[in-house]
Amino acid sequence: MLPVVKRIPNSIERSYWVQQLAQRLRVGEEDVSEELKKIKTPEYNLYQPVQQSVAGTFEPKPKLRKELLQERLVTLTLKFPQHVNSVDDSSKAMITDLKSRAADNEEFFNYLSLKAEVEELEEKQILPEIQLCLREIQSIEIKEKLDEISKDIKKAEKDQDFQRVEELTKSFNKLTKEIQLA
Repeated sequence: MLPVVKRIPNSIERSYWVQQLAQRLRVGEEDVSEELKKIKTPEYNLYQPVQQSVAGTFEPKPKLRKELLQERLVTLTLKFPQHVNSVDDSSKAMITDLKSRAADNEEFFNYLSLKAEVEELEEKQILPEIQLCLREIQSIEIKEKLDEISKDIKKAEKDQDFQRVEELTKSFNKLTKEIQLA
């Protein structure tokens, strides 16, 4: 757990986890802190993709809103897994897929598990928060599809394929109505 705790960027949150580890291991916080200092980690955040800058140093790539919402959703369902049964089947499938992708990266899954432990929402607030995350993710996915269809419409217009333009326009309008309902 020490490498995961070492990578927590917020010093207050990191101190909290040092305290929690010390209590669970029944050792002094100083001992945990001492061992934490021995852990060597790269200078960049392992939970974000990295781009190499022109100067040759590594800079973390900022996460997209969709990625942040997906992390939040997994964190909430790790904290209160019983609420997964309260959502529709397509949402359950999305949550299961997100959890399995997170579980494939052990360090990332540990990071999300730690976030779930410190989550301070009351149980009655969890389901509305899960539903909000799901709605926002679905809205973002619909917008991505709209962008694709828009590009396809432009290409079809350029190729003068008017039947394809009409089909794509119908799909575009249908998705627009879905996003208004979401």
